[in-house]
Amino acid sequence: MAPPTGPRNPTTTQSRNTRSTTRGTANTKGAGISKRRSGPSRIDRDGDLTMGAVPAPNGDNKKSATGRGRSGPRTTRQKAVAAAEQKIVRHLGGAGSDLAARISDLPKKKVPVRKVFKVLGLDKSKAANNSDRGERSALEFLEKKASHIGGRKVTIVKSHLDRDFTLFIMINEQDADEIIKVNNFQFAGSTLIIGEVDGGWPSHWNREMKSKPGLSADTKERKAQLQQVLGQRYNIERKLLDLSALGQDPILIGMGYLEDKERAEKTFKVLMAICDETFPTAKAKREAVESVSLANNSIDWVGQVFALAETFPDLKHLDLSGNQFNSLKSLGRWRGQFRDLETLLLNENPIQVAEPNHQAEVLEWFPKLTTLSNVQVRTPEQIAAMEAAKAASRPSPLPQHGADFRDQSGIAEAFLTQFIPMYDSDRTQLASFCYDETSTFSLSVTTHTPRNQGEAVLPWAAYLRYSRNLTKITHTAARVQRLVRGAKMISEMWKTLPVTKHPDLKTEFGKYIVDCHPLSGIPDPSGNSPMGVDGLIISLHGEFEEIDPSSGKTGKRSFTRTFVLGPGAPGQSPIRVVSDLLSLRAHSPVPQATPTSSEMEQKQQMVAELSKQTNMNPQYSEMCLNEVGWDFTKALAKFAEIRPNLGPEVFMATA
Repeated sequence: MAPPTGPRNPTTTQSRNTRSTTRGTANTKGAGISKRRSGPSRIDRDGDLTMGAVPAPNGDNKKSATGRGRSGPRTTRQKAVAAAEQKIVRHLGGAGSDLAARISDLPKKKVPVRKVFKVLGLDKSKAANNSDRGERSALEFLEKKASHIGGRKVTIVKSHLDRDFTLFIMINEQDADEIIKVNNFQFAGSTLIIGEVDGGWPSHWNREMKSKPGLSADTKERKAQLQQVLGQRYNIERKLLDLSALGQDPILIGMGYLEDKERAEKTFKVLMAICDETFPTAKAKREAVESVSLANNSIDWVGQVFALAETFPDLKHLDLSGNQFNSLKSLGRWRGQFRDLETLLLNENPIQVAEPNHQAEVLEWFPKLTTLSNVQVRTPEQIAAMEAAKAASRPSPLPQHGADFRDQSGIAEAFLTQFIPMYDSDRTQLASFCYDETSTFSLSVTTHTPRNQGEAVLPWAAYLRYSRNLTKITHTAARVQRLVRGAKMISEMWKTLPVTKHPDLKTEFGKYIVDCHPLSGIPDPSGNSPMGVDGLIISLHGEFEEIDPSSGKTGKRSFTRTFVLGPGAPGQSPIRVVSDLLSLRAHSPVPQATPTSSEMEQKQQMVAELSKQTNMNPQYSEMCLNEVGWDFTKALAKFAEIRPNLGPEVFMATA
C-alpha cells in the first residue's frame, strides 16, 4: 500500500497477619454485643458508623437525620441528606417501582466501560494548519496533561476529527476525571473546551470490519481477498508475518485500498482484525507469530499501525526499517508495549541521523531488547541479571504478626460463617435478616493497586456507578447519595451487582485475614440507652470469584469488608449490621503470616539443597524458590528453563 504518511484517526489502546483462628484467645472484658448504660457516644465523621438518631439525654428530640424535627429550620446538610435519599429511592426503584422490572425493560446491551468526549477549539489553534489539522498534536497534548494530573498513564483509545474541527475521543472510564480536568487548558494559542458526549461512539465511525452473520456478498469477497494477502505473507516455519511494502501488493492495489492515507490506515486495521479472528486467543497469537515486518511502508508515526500492538502484544522481533520515523516522539505511542520484544530494526529511518542517541530511551521502553538496528545492545545474561536485581529490590509485604481477633462470645464467627455463603446465594434474604431500616451500605472501588502480573482484571463498570471512594468523590451531595440506607434499598442495590463466589471460610481460611474487636457507642435501637451500647467491628480481608455479566468471563477480585455489628431492635433479629463498607481492588493474594522458626529452618534447608544441586549462590536459589511458591521440584524445572540466560554472577565461585 501507499501506507499513511501522516496521522489520520489514530487508534490507541489502553496502554493507555497471621491467619487467625475464628476464635481468639484474648480474654477481653466486655467483648461481644451488650447494652451500655453510660459513656460517650463514638460517631464516625463520615456517618458510616452512625446509622440512627440517638435521643439526647434531656429528651429534646429536635432534629432527626433527615431534618424532620419538631422545630427549627433544616440545615443545608440535612436538606442535602433528604434530597439525596429521595434520589437514591428513584434510582434504585422506590415506592411503586420495581428495580428488576425496570432493568428488564432496558435494552439488552453490553455495559459500556469507556466514555466519549468532544474537544472544541482546534480550529482556532496554530496546529489547525498542520497536514492532519492538528489532530496528532492535540491527542499528544491531552494524554500528556491528563497523565500529569492523574499521576499515571492516560491513553486515548480512539479519536475522530470531524470536518468542523470537532475532535471526538474515546477513553477508559477510569481516566474520565483526568481528561475533564484538562478543560480550558491552552493548546497552541487556543482554549480547549472538553465535554462528555452521550450515546457512546457513533457506529458510522467504526473502522474495523468485523465478521458477523449477514455480511453482503461483496463484503465477504473483499474479506476473502484480504485473507489471501495475509496467507501469502505468513511464513509458518519462521512464525513470520511479512507486511513489508504493502504499497506494492497487487491484490491491495487492485482493490483500491491504497488510494489515500486514510484508506491505507483502515486497511491495516482490517488486516489486524482478521488476524484476531484467525488467532483468537493470546496463546494462539504467541505460538503463531513471533516476528512481524513493516519495512518499506513510508510510515512516519506508529499511531498509523498501533493496532499491531493490540493484536500481537507478545511480539519478539519487529522490523521497521525503510520507513520515515524521524524522532522518538513518532515512536512514543508504543512505549510500554511489546514487553517481550528482543529485536527492533530501525535501519534507514531519519531517526538514526536526527536523534543518534535514541538507543538509551528505546532500551528503557523495551526491557528485553537485545538487538537494535542490527547492533547488539544487551546480552541475555545482562537481561537475566537485571530481572533478578529488580525482583530482589521489590519491597516485601509487611510481616503479619497476627490479627487482632477478640470474639469471646463467638458472635463474629457465627455472623461471618452465615453471611459469606448467603451473600453468594441469597442476598435478598440476607438483607432482610441482618439489616434494618437504619443500616447503611457503601461501596468503594480502587482501580490502581498492586496486582498479580499476567492476570486479567475484570471490568469495573458494574461497581463504579456506586463507588464512594472518597479520594474520587469529593462533593458532599455525591457522598451522601452513594451511602445506601435501609434493608430494602441495600437489597435492591445488591441485585444489580455481579454474582460472586467466596472461598469457604472454614476449609479455605488461609485466603482470609479477619480482625475483630469491641466497639462502644453503637446507637441503641430500643432507645433505652441514650449513650449507646457495645458492639463489634469486623474487618474481613479476602478474595472472591466473579462472573463478568457483559462477557461471561470468570475472574477474581480482592476485597476488604468492614462491618459494625450491634444488637437488633426488639422483635427483630438479635444482631443487626449497623454499617457495611465493601472496598474492592484488583486481585492479589492476602499476605501470609510470618513463618515460624520450623518453617524458616525448612526453607533454609531447601535453599542449601538447591544451591548444592545447581551451584547457584544462596541469594539466587532463594529467589528461584520464592518465584515458584517454595516448590522444590518446580524450582529445579525453573532453573533448567532459565539456565542458558544466567550470567556468572548467579553461580558460586569454584576452586
